[in-house]
Amino acid sequence: KGKCSAAIRDACERAGVDARYLNQNAYDLHKKGLMEKAGFVNLIWKYDEQSAPLGAILIYVGGSGHRYGHVEVRVNPSLYCSDYCNTKAVSTNLSNRYKLVGVYLPFTSSIQLTASTIAPETPAN
Repeated sequence: KGKCSAAIRDACERAGVDARYLNQNAYDLHKKGLMEKAGFVNLIWKYDEQSAPLGAILIYVGGSGHRYGHVEVRVNPSLYCSDYCNTKAVSTNLSNRYKLVGVYLPFTSSIQLTASTIAPETPAN
């Protein structure tokens, strides 16, 4: 534990993401716009921890005794992983006091997800 950001950076590298911008703690990844520089887009306006697509990177600020925040990836509907795995998102543990600030997806998949929710136009007669 305590290496959540390094674990996510390693996972991104293994997935083929250019992770050179992802060498900061969770708070700075979000605050400094490093996720966007690495090709991700924040869709927090559309998703939360439970509705985030699989593979989404979730970034939290706060947390009791954790000034650097926390970052994890939603692996399946009931598994969230970083340097350890849990069956619930870290923010659901009320004693931790984490606040979700980012639901990051790779830019190309965010376009696909957004396009799939837009109804196709009906031709005019």
